[in-house]
Amino acid sequence: MLNPVLKNKKSRIVYLLLWVIIMMAHSFFLIFYFDLRAVYAVIDGLVYNLVYLLFGIGIWYIVRYNDFELIKLINLVGSHALSAVFILSLWLGISGFIVGLIVKNNEYATVADQVFPARTIFGILFYAVIVLVYYLLVYYHNFKERIRHEAHVSTRYKEAELNALKSQINPHFIFNSLNSISSMTISDPDKAQEMIVKLSEFFRMTLKNGNLYMTTLNNELYFSRLYFEIEKIRFGDKLEVKIEVPESFGSIGVPHLILQPLLENAIKHGVQESLDVVEVKLSASQSDGFLLLVLKNHFDKDLNVRGEGIGLSNVRERLRLMYGMQDLLMTGKDPDKNEYIVTIKIPLNEPEDGSI
Repeated sequence: MLNPVLKNKKSRIVYLLLWVIIMMAHSFFLIFYFDLRAVYAVIDGLVYNLVYLLFGIGIWYIVRYNDFELIKLINLVGSHALSAVFILSLWLGISGFIVGLIVKNNEYATVADQVFPARTIFGILFYAVIVLVYYLLVYYHNFKERIRHEAHVSTRYKEAELNALKSQINPHFIFNSLNSISSMTISDPDKAQEMIVKLSEFFRMTLKNGNLYMTTLNNELYFSRLYFEIEKIRFGDKLEVKIEVPESFGSIGVPHLILQPLLENAIKHGVQESLDVVEVKLSASQSDGFLLLVLKNHFDKDLNVRGEGIGLSNVRERLRLMYGMQDLLMTGKDPDKNEYIVTIKIPLNEPEDGSI
């Protein structure tokens, strides 16, 4: 930490003005209480306060050497007591010598002897105030540094958690896709080849955008359509997909790959476990400063549909980490329509540049 007085022009001006005020008060005190002639009072005030001004700058280095966070209180007090005596002796000696060279007057000498006790007390007081101010500035600087460090650590920790959560997405998808390709290489080689092509495109885009935390809704929908095309090859006519998102929403920022775990969940618990045709519908709307992404899939009411799995928990945790809110993912069922409904709320005032 730089010397607070010398670090910039503003600090130097403020410090100088404070000592000018002290010098004026010092001179008026000598004039009105000791009836000292103005010229002698001004010389005394100027010299003594100018010398202490310089010592005040130097006291900073004593403070930095005696770090209050590293030294015991009794040692700190003892160290500053010795420093105060040393500074006070130098101040009185140097200032008295300079004034003595300038003023050779018995009237002033008499007043100087009378004011000596008060001068000593004020010298100690100045030292104490300067040290206290410096320690407050050091504490404030250290406090800001700790806050900045904690924020940095928190951000890095959040990034690590988000990366861990994102890394859980693709391996699961790879496993399912490779199993399907393996089974189709014998039964339907053409479909297996088509699936490999689409899968390679999917992962090419994933790697291209792998470092992003945020993307546009258009980009996320592109991933979703590509994912559905891959799954459509697996399930054929059994899977019907509808994506109803207004074009005007395309530039809205959303977390990268936030939809894929939901799509996997819909396929796994809706299409894969059903014997009938299953419709998966993705829609978007805006409400109260949020983008609402709603995913609906039909399910067989005769099957036991379990609660939230890893995919939904993953999405819920990512949203909490990125936006600091607990209620951004909601799930529910519509028994009348045999639909499972997942709703994501994305705050519209969040950055869209890939930052957290």
